Amino acid sequence: MKREAKSSLFALTVMVFCFLQMALFHGTGPSFSNDTTIGFTGGSAYPLENRAVRLLKEVLVVELSEGDATVEVTYTMKNEGTQSDVTMGFPYFSEEDLVNRDSGDYALDVKDFQCKADGRAVAVTRKKGPNILQGKDSSFKSTSWKTWKLSFGEGQERTVWHRYRAYMGSSLSSTSTFRAVSFLEYILTTARNWKGGTIGEFTLTVIPVAPLRNSDIYGINMVGFKDEEGKLRLDLKNFAPSKELFIAVYSGYAPMPLAAPSAWLNPSFMPRAPIAGMIPDSSRRLLTEFDLKGKTARELTLIRNEIYARHGRPFKDQELKKYFDSMDWYVPDENYREALLTDVEKKNAAYILEYQKKKGLTW
Repeated sequence: MKREAKSSLFALTVMVFCFLQMALFHGTGPSFSNDTTIGFTGGSAYPLENRAVRLLKEVLVVELSEGDATVEVTYTMKNEGTQSDVTMGFPYFSEEDLVNRDSGDYALDVKDFQCKADGRAVAVTRKKGPNILQGKDSSFKSTSWKTWKLSFGEGQERTVWHRYRAYMGSSLSSTSTFRAVSFLEYILTTARNWKGGTIGEFTLTVIPVAPLRNSDIYGINMVGFKDEEGKLRLDLKNFAPSKELFIAVYSGYAPMPLAAPSAWLNPSFMPRAPIAGMIPDSSRRLLTEFDLKGKTARELTLIRNEIYARHGRPFKDQELKKYFDSMDWYVPDENYREALLTDVEKKNAAYILEYQKKKGLTW
């Protein structure tokens, strides 16, 4: 399936619980993020723009499981100015940052945070600062920071690496009629804090950890991913992030379509591709006559071809081509092949075609 998304350097990540239908509870999940240059006012940390150090490369790897999310990132940076000593910071949210301790935020803080510069561990301290979401989320009164010192010689190129884990919160159901969904929100737009405001080479790899599979990823709000044997990979050059990364993952229970996502998603993180379409989950569950009943011949044809379009199938039929070209999630792929379809998708496409012929609704 074609998936969408966004990205950056100083990335703030927030896992949120979603309250779906008969959920038992919900809350904001852990927020974790990448790095930026920071400054201090009265000991309080805040992000700064750096006009000397350029972000040449960022390699971001996100491992998703039913219990934990692991983020590993490697930055290659180059100082294009004179010798410079900077303080770098990694922002996140802890329980102490909550406005109300009982607000339902059960999965906060980061675990096993490791940081290295040029392969050597650096001394990390903890600081506090104002809420960097700046009104986007009123659940937090402050931001926690992990900070460290880094020196750049004139023209020097350096590598910064870190890895951390966070509990992956999700909705809990009192029935088994739908699957729980976990969310990863990763603020990337602050890559613009570095010189030039772009990432020279950006690579994002999303890896579902068994028993999760690629098909359990409900949506990513970026386009251009390649399906590489159990993982998804996106490569971009001169990337200037304008929105944030959003990843939604199924876990547990039987799949069921999610209604009205706008009611429980921050619009700035709205995943579009997998949720778009006349039957959004036609790639995840077997369809029945109930799903197709009342649809016109044109609608049935579009529903059937959505299954192929999510994998990037190019269309020769001009009506189909015009329709899917108008979808912001559709990315034609000349390397498309039928083998990309899952068994569920193949069965659904065949079932819809059989239904159309049986009802005389071909188009």
